Amino acid sequence: MKKKIPLKQKLYLPEYFKGNVVQSFQKESDQRLLYWDFEKDLDEKIKIQIEILLNEIVRTIKNREDR
Repeated sequence: MKKKIPLKQKLYLPEYFKGNVVQSFQKESDQRLLYWDFEKDLDEKIKIQIEILLNEIVRTIKNREDR
C-alpha cells in the first residue's frame, strides 16, 4: 500500500500511497493539505504515531469525503 520512507522528510500524499487512494487525492481542491512535513522537530514516537494513524485512515476509510 505505501512506500517505505524515512520520517525526516516532507511527504506529498499522492506520491506516498498507491492505487485508488492516489486518484482520490487528485480531486482535493486545496492541495496544501496533501503536504506533510516530517522534517519538523518532533519526538520520533509522535511521528511514528502520525504515520500509523494516516495509513490506518486511508486503509479503512474508502469514501474520500469521510477521509
